[in-house]
Amino acid sequence: MNQLVYIASPLSGDVAHNLDFARQACRYAIAQGVTPFAPHLLYPQMLNDNDP
Repeated sequence: MNQLVYIASPLSGDVAHNLDFARQACRYAIAQGVTPFAPHLLYPQMLNDNDP
């Protein structure tokens, strides 16, 4: 059974750099044979922080 690994990393601040870092962390996890879960990469694509 493949392990699921939660990827936590910063998002605010230098957003472009932080998104790239999170993607690299996910690629590293995959290379280690585990499944990454990084909701901070997924949900900002669908949700709007300015809409309560």
